[in-house]
Order: sequence, then C-alpha cells, then structure tokens
Amino acid sequence: MERVASLIAAATVLFPFNSFLLAQPKLLPSPTGKVPLTEVRICDKQPKWSPDGKQIAFLSNRVKLDERYFELYLMSPGGTNLQTVHMPPNTIDIRSFCWSPDGEHIAFVGRQGVEKKYIKNVDIFVINTHGTGLRNFTNKSDLSYDQLQWSPDNSKIAFVRVENKRSSKKEIWILGTNGEFWYKLVDGTNPIWSPNSKQLLFFQRISPLVGGAGFVQIDIDGKNQQMFKMINRYKNGRYDFGSPGNVYWSSDGSKIFADVGADWIVIRSTKSNENWKLVTDVSKHEVIGSDRLRPRRRSRSRKEAVKRRRELIKRRKELEERYRYGLRSVLSPTGKDIVFIANGDIWKVDATSCYDFGWGRNIVKRPFRGHNLTNSKEKEEASPRWSPHGKKIVYVRDYEIWVMNADGSEQTQLTFERTRAIAKAKGQQAEAKAARERALKEVVREK
Repeated sequence: MERVASLIAAATVLFPFNSFLLAQPKLLPSPTGKVPLTEVRICDKQPKWSPDGKQIAFLSNRVKLDERYFELYLMSPGGTNLQTVHMPPNTIDIRSFCWSPDGEHIAFVGRQGVEKKYIKNVDIFVINTHGTGLRNFTNKSDLSYDQLQWSPDNSKIAFVRVENKRSSKKEIWILGTNGEFWYKLVDGTNPIWSPNSKQLLFFQRISPLVGGAGFVQIDIDGKNQQMFKMINRYKNGRYDFGSPGNVYWSSDGSKIFADVGADWIVIRSTKSNENWKLVTDVSKHEVIGSDRLRPRRRSRSRKEAVKRRRELIKRRKELEERYRYGLRSVLSPTGKDIVFIANGDIWKVDATSCYDFGWGRNIVKRPFRGHNLTNSKEKEEASPRWSPHGKKIVYVRDYEIWVMNADGSEQTQLTFERTRAIAKAKGQQAEAKAARERALKEVVREK
C-alpha cells in the first residue's frame, strides 16, 4: 500500500494535469440569486390595561420564538419596567387572559406540557400579578376553553367551553373565583357581564333559516332570557347574521353595542322593544344579493358566464376574509366614543349619535362616519383598548405594542423586540450579499 501511495504522489508531481482531474470544483453563490431574509417570528399581542391604568399586560413569544409558546408580560404605560409573570417549572402556553377588577390577579387559558409534540389539555388558571399563587381551576382532559370574562364584583368568571376539538357545540359556564363552584349556564358564545354582575349578554345562533340568532340577555341563575335579534344581511344568496363580533354594555347598563360582521356598529336599548340603530356603516355600500354565485340572468355566451362566475367567487372570498375578523370595536369608559379596526387602521366614531335603517334587502345606505386615528398606510393595527380614564389607547401595530392619545396624537412604540430582530436579519442579509460579491470578485481576479 505504501508503494502504491508513493507511485501516485510521484505521478502527481510528474503529471500536474492529474491533480486537475481529481480536484472538486468550488461551489460559489449565484450572482443573480436572491439572498433570503431570515424569517422573524416574534409576536406581541393582546395588550390590556390594568384596572388602575398603571400597567399594561400583553402576550409575547419572544423567548422561544414559537407560535405555540406565549408568555405573559407586564410593563408601564411608558414601556419601562418590563417584567415576565413567571410560571412554575412546568411550562404553560397562554392563549388569552383577563384582569381581575381589583388588579391583583390575572385569569388565563393555558396549556401545560408545551414541550411535548402532542398537547391535549387546555385549562383555566388564575395567578397573582407577582407570579405566585398559580391555581388550575379546571384540570380536565379533552376540553377547550376560551373567552374569559371576570365579573365586575370580582366573584365570578364567565367562559366558553367546548367538549372536544371536533365538536361545534359551545357552552357558557360560570366559575366562582374561590374555586368552590362552577356550572353550565346556557349554550352560546361571546359572554359579557352587565355592570351590576347580575346578567350576562351572549351570542346565540339557533337557526339562521328561521331567524333565530342574536344577542341574549340572561340572569346568572338562568332566568329572564331576552333575545335582541341581530340585524340581518343578504349575503351569498341567503340571509346571514354575520360572525359574532364584540358586544358591550354602556356604563349604566341601559344600552348595548355590537358589531355586525365587518360592516356595522349598532346600538339598542335593553329596556324597550325598539329595533337596532346604526352607529356607523363601515361597508360603504348597500347590502344587496349580488354576491351570489349563480348569475341573476342567463349570460349570452359560455365565456361570459365563466368570467362572471370567477368574479363572483373572488368577491365571495374577499367578503369571507373581511367578515372573518370583524371590526373589534371597543366603547370608551366615558361612553362617548368607539374605536374599531377598518382597512388595517384604527378609527374612532361618536357613540352618542345614531340613526334608523331598514331590514334585509331594504337596508338604507348611510354615509360612513369615523375618524382615522392611525392612518399608517402599509402598517396593520389590531386589538385597540381604552385606558381606564379614557385618555389613551393601547394597540398592536405589526406585532408590536404601541400607545397613543385618544385623539390619535403622540403615537409611541412600547416594545422593540421584533424591530431589533428585523434589523438584525436585514444586517445578516447585507453581510451575505457582501460576502457573495467578494467571493465572485476573487474568482474573476484569479482568472
């Protein structure tokens, strides 16, 4: 073997072309290829003021950069004193949360054992704002919980329970904050407490074909149910009641406000049989039956029919995407203004003025009312929340937390983790491009 190796070495010296034949080509980057930008997965969401307005709580996945793992953070309204609400060693992923009225506790829906590939349990927890005293109130398998609402008198929590992931049946349950009791109240979603903590308002859909959908007011003992029938829209060739959006009471409990899909904000009295009245029409168009897939008249040619059908399908998809998220409107603590999301911006409208309109196909077109507070063009806003005193609004812009005055002035960024990560990714991209150019220049120089 040694003799063979020496002969190969001698041959390489005598015949240099052999080394050329045996050498492997060096792989260089393509001069016309795109240098990818590292994906940034940091997301801050669901900002909520503490009852005294001294803190803002929000969820973020900035630690593990995983969509399945969100932690709870607290900070001051100025963005300082950022701290994590530390959980026990057993990992918990937080989906949604709410403050207690006294500001001492936070209730949240979380999952234990996030490190596992398959996560089955979703439970309701309550923890002190200092990160101590964690309690699991449900501890049940194969169940799902959502839409936590803490009663104003601090004694109960309303929530929605789903029996399993494949079930479409949703139930509203009441849980005592002392852990002594819980019970099913009624079938429905989107529960909200009355100011006196004696009633709940929730969305219930019995049968859209017979008009059995709307918001229902009920006492917490299950008595005195009163349905406030929703405004109907003629969509896709049938009457539709829209996806249940936000619903909320006025501070004195005499009126309720609600979103209807992504089109209207409506108001009505809880003490009379009057119809809903319109606060603003965000759709800017009449509600008509033109979104049906089947044309009203027979087209002159097959080509025209196919073209029309494609246009209608595209229109329907746009409407479905629009109705999916709704307006997410929120009433100010003073009851005078409403903020909502439209076209990616945050708008404000006067909540004290409203007007009548018809029903079904006879709905009267009204002018859009609202003032754009952000007008951020390519930026996307979400989750606006009024401060307890009604002077500031916290919101999400491009997955980071911002705050502004109630008139839209002094828009201030509070969290910067995503901004820093994007800047770092762009810097790495620029370095990769520079390294590619240097490598190509060296090859040209060698030749």
